[in-house]
Amino acid sequence: MKITLNNINDIKDFVNECSKYQSTILLKKNKYVVDATSLMGVLSVDTSKRVDVEIVTDSVSERDKFYNSISKYEVKYE
Repeated sequence: MKITLNNINDIKDFVNECSKYQSTILLKKNKYVVDATSLMGVLSVDTSKRVDVEIVTDSVSERDKFYNSISKYEVKYE
């Protein structure tokens, strides 16, 4: 899913939401990949432009629950 995080409150809320999951959640921007549960990691990436977020899990229900929980940050257009 492609997302944007436009301010510090969005970033904090996003990291807090990611921290609720046991699965690995990655934030990807160009060649950089950071742990989405790490505030410092997320702050090191320019999230004001589109970034990819990926949850690594075998559980379809956990994946769907996660993506639904962060859908407010989703970029709906290219």
